[in-house]
Amino acid sequence: MEDQAMNPGDLRSAALRLSVGDRLRLIWDLVRSLLGWDGAIEPAAPTEPSLEQAIARIEPLIDQAASHQPHYQAQLKTRLLDNLRHTFAQSPSHWQTLLTMSETALSEKVALLLATEALLAASEDESEADQAELQQLIEGR
Repeated sequence: MEDQAMNPGDLRSAALRLSVGDRLRLIWDLVRSLLGWDGAIEPAAPTEPSLEQAIARIEPLIDQAASHQPHYQAQLKTRLLDNLRHTFAQSPSHWQTLLTMSETALSEKVALLLATEALLAASEDESEADQAELQQLIEGR
């Protein structure tokens, strides 16, 4: 069969019927062919938010909050992260909500969580009744 060249009007008409994504892919393919690049364009699949993304977002905020606490102990960060992982694993809505929070709101929440963890750690030497009372105070009961 003989190749038929499209006239400019037909080409423009065909291009207008393409979606924006298809147009961009077409332009990118043209650029690649002009540059002689053989790499393939793979459509980027949107990434689902994950528990690890939530933890990664919180971790530097813990360090930031810890820098403002004079009696900070490094094991508090480990305890807090372990507790958060456990809580987040139980309820995905918690970490999904966290990923949508503003940086300021999240920083405040992390500072409060770190202070709470410090209080709980300090109360470990106290009786179980005192610990339970402190836990109730922390939870606002």
